[in-house]
Amino acid sequence: MTLTIGRKIQEGLDAVRVKARSEAEDGLKMKVVEKEEQIAGMQRQIEELKRRAEQGSQQLQGEVLEGCVLS
Repeated sequence: MTLTIGRKIQEGLDAVRVKARSEAEDGLKMKVVEKEEQIAGMQRQIEELKRRAEQGSQQLQGEVLEGCVLS
C-alpha cells in the first residue's frame, strides 16, 4: 500500500513537472516571437529612413546643381 501511494505521488509530481516545463517553454516561445516581430518592425523602420535619406540627398544634389546652373 505504501508503495502504491508513493508511486501515485511520483506520477503526480511527474505530471506537474511536465506541465510546468511546457508552460515555461510556451512563455519563452512567445517572448521570442515578440522579439522577432520587434526586430522586423525596426528593420522596416531602418529601410524607410534609408529611403528618405536617399531621397533627401538626391533632392539636395538637384538643388545644388540648379544653383550652379543659375549662377
